[in-house]
Formats: sequence, C-alpha cells, structure tokens
Amino acid sequence: MHKLYTLLLALGALCCSPELRAQVVVSELNYNPDSTVSAGDWIELLNASASAVDISGWRLVDGNLTHFPFVVPNGTSLAPGARIVMAANLAKFDLRHPGVPRLGPLGFEFSNSGEMITLSDNANQVRIQFMYDDSLPWNRCADGFGRTLELLDPAVSPADPANWRCGCINGSPGAPFTPCTDETLLVSEINYNSPVAEEAGDWIELWNNTNGSLNLSGYKFRDTRHVYVFPAGTALNPQERLVVYNDAVNFSLRHPGVTKKIGPFGFGLGGDGDAVRIYNASDRLIQSLWYDDDGPWPKCADGEGATLELALDFNLAKDISAASSWFCGCPAGSPGTPFVNSCGVGVSEPAKAEMGIWPNPARDRLYIETNEGISRLRIVSMDGKTRYDRTHAGTLHTVDVSPLPAGMYVVAVTRDGHTAYAKWIRE
Repeated sequence: MHKLYTLLLALGALCCSPELRAQVVVSELNYNPDSTVSAGDWIELLNASASAVDISGWRLVDGNLTHFPFVVPNGTSLAPGARIVMAANLAKFDLRHPGVPRLGPLGFEFSNSGEMITLSDNANQVRIQFMYDDSLPWNRCADGFGRTLELLDPAVSPADPANWRCGCINGSPGAPFTPCTDETLLVSEINYNSPVAEEAGDWIELWNNTNGSLNLSGYKFRDTRHVYVFPAGTALNPQERLVVYNDAVNFSLRHPGVTKKIGPFGFGLGGDGDAVRIYNASDRLIQSLWYDDDGPWPKCADGEGATLELALDFNLAKDISAASSWFCGCPAGSPGTPFVNSCGVGVSEPAKAEMGIWPNPARDRLYIETNEGISRLRIVSMDGKTRYDRTHAGTLHTVDVSPLPAGMYVVAVTRDGHTAYAKWIRE
C-alpha cells in the first residue's frame, strides 16, 4: 500500500508544472456524506495565485470512464484567493450551503472507496491529478462520517495523504478552514479491545466542553452499523463528562466510582478501527471521528490495557480524527474524569485473587474467604448495579443475601489494589 502511494505521489508531481500547480488547486473534497447533513458530493477549487485565472472550458473527470466530464461554463474566472465549488447536486448543496458560489451539476458522484480525480484546462493540459482513498494512510473521516477532506498546503501535491486534514462536519465550502466551534460535545476517551484479565467492556467518554448545560435526552451514539439512544433525562453540566458503556457488570466492577454513565449500548467497538458518531435529538450528526489501530495511531489501546485519550492541548482548530490528537491513557483509563498523569494512583490492577465463596447457589447467607487484611466486598447484579459494598477485616466474611432478588451476580473482592471476581447465583 505504501509503495503504491509513493508511486502515486511521483505521478502527481509529474502531472503538471509547479507553475500550473501553484495556480488552481483542489482545496476541499466531500464524498460519501452522512445522510443527515448531506449536501451531496462536491469539490472546491482555490486560486492560490496572485492573478485571476479564467477556468472557462476546464474539464473535471473522476475515475469512472463511463462518466462524461463536467465542463466549466464560459465566462468563469477565479480572482486571486477566490474559491468555487463544483457540486453533484445543486439543490442539495444550496439547501445546506446557501449563497456559496458553485457550479454544476457535475453529472456524477465521487466513489465512496477512492478514485483518481483529474482537472484539465481548455488546452487539454492536466492541471490537477490525484487519487484519494478511504483507508490508511488516508483518514476515513470523510467516508460516510460527515466530514470533508481539507488541503493543508496548496504548494504541496494533493496526491500526498499527509497534505490533507479532516474538516468540520459539513465542511467549509467557499471559505478557508476555520475552527469547528459548533463541535463542543467532544469524544474525549475511547476504550476498545480490553485484555481479558482487565475487561471493562467497550466504552466512550463524552465531554461537555462548554460553559453551559447540555440536554442529551434522545441523542444517539452510532458506530458504523449500530445505534444506541440516550435515555430521557441525560444531561451534562458545564465541563462535565459522561461515560457510555456496553457492559454494565464489567464496567461497574472495574470503575465502581463512576456514577455519570449510561448504557449499555448493544454492540462492540471494532478492534481494528471504527467510527464514533454522535447525533442530536433531531437525528443530526454533531460529532464524529474514525480511530484506528494501525499506521500512526497509538497501539496501546488495542489489547494492551490502555485507552485512547484526547490530547491535553486539543482545541477546536485541531483535527479530532487525526492520530496526533490522541495519546495512550493509563491502564483502565480515566472514565468520567480528566486525564491526570499519575497512572499508578487509584487504578485497580486485576490479579490472581485468593478468594473462595460458598454455597453457590445460595439463598440466605454467602460466605467469602479472602487473604488476611482489609478487603472491600462488592456484589454486582447483571444490570451493572452494585447491590452490596462493604469493607471487611479478617479472612472469613458472612454476607446476608436474603434481600437480593434471585438471579446471577458477580462477587468482587479488592485488597491492596488487586481485584478478584467470581460468579454467584442467588436462588
């Protein structure tokens, strides 16, 4: 794959002279848009030179040989620094971006899996040619997840995936990139593919990065195929964080102190990369990113016990879908709280616990035997609710379980930072 992109970079450098490349560039690309914010497919041209450029008769083609080229109408000129959009569907584009200068309709859409794009002038001189893709080293944020690809440097070849960043949701057609000031509900931590011995289930943390309260009732969390609807009454105070989990029992056992949480969502997050998307109560996309376990992305979260944490210096001008915006959190993470660089403090480390329980099943009393010392005993039901939580001294502990409803539970014993688990049935 990397050899292919090296070849494409070389071809892109040869497609046209530096003088021609410096004049008109493709500055933004929107393909496979999210349906809730769709303006159709479109591409933005920028006159990066100091002189006006007449683009009358220029032809845009995609990689599908059955598509006719789009020909720019006569009398179309770009002033220095001006931008113009070529849109596949003018009605959709005008509805989402009224007043933005545009041409079209193109007569075709761009491929959802990447293709070659070529722009030639009226003398058949290739002005721009590059291939985009929807897999590494290209970011997948524009592949159905509501974002655009924005060119970083007009002087660098568009064939270089490193010369593109993810734009804001809806993009910035007709204007340069500006900070994504509407995206204040941030995904601030991701836990996926936990080691078996440290299983907490998959979960994400949302951060209200504003000075106002947010009502999240009816909001939706989606990956690439599934959806979880936030329950009524879900709200976040200013700067507060919310955990959305998929495993009530394991998350509660691993993080008993986290109370600002909702779930479970009925699906897992992909171990080789996945989308994280948040929709408001009107079912409109308001936040999205694609994480990965390959390329420049931190490997620590893929089975090694750590989480992906949003960079401490992240701001709304940065790219939330870029690997550089994420770092390795502590083992087990810091759900519900900001990251603190003290990974050895307050983190429960599972270990081989010396614990025995009997009888199993039990009706009235449960006996738990542990090591000598002070132990914290918890009984958690399968819906993630803690039904018993006490600290005991000694080695043999008797728990009255008669008030508990019949069903399966998990017993957890924590001592000196080590936790052991056992399944138990209340008759």
